[in-house]
Amino acid sequence: MADLTNEKFGAASQKVLIPTVVNMIRRFMTEKKITEESLMGGEVLSLLNSLDEMLSKAKLRADAQLLTIFANLRIGLEQAKATEKSDNSKIYDTSNLVNEILDTDVACWRF
Repeated sequence: MADLTNEKFGAASQKVLIPTVVNMIRRFMTEKKITEESLMGGEVLSLLNSLDEMLSKAKLRADAQLLTIFANLRIGLEQAKATEKSDNSKIYDTSNLVNEILDTDVACWRF
């Protein structure tokens, strides 16, 4: 998402949504008592549903990076959830997720 704020062209419509998205993520983390050190699992899918609902109201292109970030995250979490152990182990570290979202180097992503 950090990359979106630096683009001059094509992302202007996304820039105004970034503070709202960040606030939604922070509120979710507070409500679920998730910290940067917490591991995340399937419960994040409810956050993605809320983000999808909010972003669907925005006038964004179908291939907008802001939409793509969360669509790809959903795919990764759904795949990981399908392979979770029966002990409900968590699958993703919050700080790693935030760092990956903000990192522009796709090679560092775990998906």
